[in-house]
Amino acid sequence: MSIVDIRAALESALDNGPGILPTTNILSSAPGPNGTVFTSDGPHLLTTSVQITISGHSLPALNGTWQAVVLDDLTFGIAGEVSKTRIQSTATGVGGVAVPKLTAWEGVAFATVPLVPYQRVNLIPANPENPSFGDGHSRELGIFQLTLYYPIQKGTRAIMQRAEQIRNLFKRGFSCSANGVTVNIDRTGRILPGTPTDEAYIAVVRIPYRADIYS
Repeated sequence: MSIVDIRAALESALDNGPGILPTTNILSSAPGPNGTVFTSDGPHLLTTSVQITISGHSLPALNGTWQAVVLDDLTFGIAGEVSKTRIQSTATGVGGVAVPKLTAWEGVAFATVPLVPYQRVNLIPANPENPSFGDGHSRELGIFQLTLYYPIQKGTRAIMQRAEQIRNLFKRGFSCSANGVTVNIDRTGRILPGTPTDEAYIAVVRIPYRADIYS
């Protein structure tokens, strides 16, 4: 199951790193006429229908993954992912964060939102190596590829900043682990030239990885 563990290690490192949109700090929540209203500590930069995960809020029922409903620059509500119905609380709450979820993982349903950037993840294994004989040592090699999709005709600055951010996260010398398998980044990742399409400006970041497996 080494490929499964390699994927888990790399995807966890990505998920715990800086997001495409910043995390929103929640000051408070309160019942509103059309559902719970969250107030942030500054402009939240969310867009209606973007998937967010709320954690650490004082009302446990509001923690979880929802769709954002933007009210203004400092307030937003939440709706069920399936029902799309606004969620209503019966009390006030404080604290917590709202994290935008803008990654399309392999094999997981993901809905894009017009004019909102996102990233798509692919693990591309290469031929493994056998550095030695008779000791159960194999070396898994491959590419952890992230494809960035940003709004068209908005320039390249934002998407290239994100590409650099990913490359710096998985910089040479970085390592991460899952279930006893350690994944190492031995070489600097490559940022491919951007490509404009009718719907998005696309850039690809390729991170080469290595994992030594002992059985």
